[in-house]
Amino acid sequence: MVLKPVLDFLIGVFICAIIALLGVLFTKIIAHGFGFLLCLPLAPISANYF
Repeated sequence: MVLKPVLDFLIGVFICAIIALLGVLFTKIIAHGFGFLLCLPLAPISANYF
């Protein structure tokens, strides 16, 4: 059957895409969280950059 490898490939790509998206979301949340904590003392300055 030719469909099975194609299906496995598509499922693998789909799972990888979901993991990549979750990774991006988590790193963005973490990065923004750390950025927020680091920028608290510089709030008036950092407000111009975010």
